[in-house]
Amino acid sequence: MHTLTNFFKQVSLNSLLLRMLFGAVLGFIKRNSDGTCPAWNASQALGNFISNEGTSNCGCMYAMITDFTPLAVNLLSFTGVRVPAGILLEWETSNEVDNVGCNWARATSMEGQKVRVNAELIPTNVMPGGLVGAAYSFEDASALSGENYFYWLEDVDAQGNVEMHGPILVP
Repeated sequence: MHTLTNFFKQVSLNSLLLRMLFGAVLGFIKRNSDGTCPAWNASQALGNFISNEGTSNCGCMYAMITDFTPLAVNLLSFTGVRVPAGILLEWETSNEVDNVGCNWARATSMEGQKVRVNAELIPTNVMPGGLVGAAYSFEDASALSGENYFYWLEDVDAQGNVEMHGPILVP
């Protein structure tokens, strides 16, 4: 375990690497003054921790070993509302693993032909492998007044894999 601990210190505790090895990192807590790890306490845990080898700034990593493979994007919410210039689409993520960006698609029915509404990939605001998420917005200025639209959010990861979320209906 000591070698593994030193290994994580040397890679600055890259969260993507930790997720690949363990599946679900719970957090990090600074070591006790006697060098031992305290009992797990979620209220004291940090999402990211950078250790300085050879100093008193050492931490303990808490994780669950699972067969869980994190999604490129864990979506907290996505909504659409009419605004004078079209439809405002807003979404928030809790974390983004290897996400490079997203696209919006819309159709006039659930089964209708999906049309991409953004000209270019909307880039992520999160560093790859981050344990954090971000809030985003995009305005679909081509939406016609009085037309109902279904929207899908498509996230794209670094390997080109896509995952669709939705749809949501904006009347």
